Amino acid sequence: SPLSSTVCAASSITLTASGADTYTWSAAGGNAASAVFTPTAMTTYTVEGTNSCGTGSTTATIDVTSPLTINATTSSTMLCAGETATLTASGTASSYTWAPGGQTTAIVAVTPTTSTVYTVSSSNICGVATATVTQNVSPCAGIQELELSNISVYPNPSTGIVTFDISADLAGNVSLEMYDAIGKLVVKENLTKEHTVLNLAKLEEGIYIFKMIKNNGDVKIGRFVKHN
Repeated sequence: SPLSSTVCAASSITLTASGADTYTWSAAGGNAASAVFTPTAMTTYTVEGTNSCGTGSTTATIDVTSPLTINATTSSTMLCAGETATLTASGTASSYTWAPGGQTTAIVAVTPTTSTVYTVSSSNICGVATATVTQNVSPCAGIQELELSNISVYPNPSTGIVTFDISADLAGNVSLEMYDAIGKLVVKENLTKEHTVLNLAKLEEGIYIFKMIKNNGDVKIGRFVKHN
């Protein structure tokens, strides 16, 4: 006993025989009533026993399970409050549990109001595997998207190549600054022409805040969305 069982990879199991006086195990298990094995794949072990009435044998089959791998990703690294992102769990697990929320599917939709760390977990005989993904949320309060006077930004969202159009009176008098979700300055450019094309493919996917700053100190703020 046991006649069948499952162990985690690299783990050992003790098989115990009874009903005879002497025993002989296969796979170098020795001659004691109990033998310890560390299978690397599903294996059937045989034990032969003898007593005054003769010889008999029986088998035990042990299966092997590997530790789980699990990963978690989000469809958007940055949301405005009220927007929805899709979280996806992947790996070798066949069942998942998300927290917060308690959803039990691999793909879930979330609409957090503040930046939230989501944890997905799964378990098998080897233990519990977990992964986390941070869903960043910006209030986006007061942001005017594509409604800035004398300024046009397109396409928005974009995968990389973005055009910034400004009126003639602004050309040479405006600088562009773009900030990521944590407030880091990622782009700074003086707009000397009415029509400026920038390659923003290097930016990570997410929502960015851009500022158009005039020499006189006036600032106009907009939102730019980068996706892959």
